[in-house]
Amino acid sequence: MSAEFCVVVPDCRAEGGLAATVARLPYDFYRRGGLPLIIDDASPDATGRVADGLAIKQPGIRVVHHEQSRGYGGAQKTGLKGGLRLGCRAFAIVRGDGQYAPELVLDLLEPILEGESDLVEGSRMLGGAARESGSLPTIAMS
Repeated sequence: MSAEFCVVVPDCRAEGGLAATVARLPYDFYRRGGLPLIIDDASPDATGRVADGLAIKQPGIRVVHHEQSRGYGGAQKTGLKGGLRLGCRAFAIVRGDGQYAPELVLDLLEPILEGESDLVEGSRMLGGAARESGSLPTIAMS
């Protein structure tokens, strides 16, 4: 299986929010061939089991389990490398707790996919304070 773009979900201790976060990915993300890559960073809770259950329900979801924690950055690297092996040329990173709105991944990816930008960042800090978990961030493009 290959995909043009991926959402990397690097997580540890996300059993309570992971399913809801993945469910918030827009239908068009999947329709256009997007691929979620969930990285369970040796989570001591049920994050890995939740991720595996999501992959069973929706075969387009890929899950990678770290045997030892590599930290958030290590989980991101695992997801990005995995996506590159699958042919992805654009990536969004979304935390499983909903801090970064999965509803906006296509808005963030579009300038990259159209060749208009190399990097697009969303911010949950714009407006003067960090956004609450699950709230929609403002998009800042660069």
